[in-house]
Amino acid sequence: MLTLDQGVIAAAPARELRPGLAQRPFRTGGFRSRVRPLPAGERFSI
Repeated sequence: MLTLDQGVIAAAPARELRPGLAQRPFRTGGFRSRVRPLPAGERFSI
């Protein structure tokens, strides 16, 4: 929880200082191509 809170706090000034910095990887698809393979090795079950 604390990490999430700190990330939001850090994102606010970054958004003001460098508009689009956090959104650009999501728009270009670079984030998806790097992150999508990560959970492939995980096994999810109930």
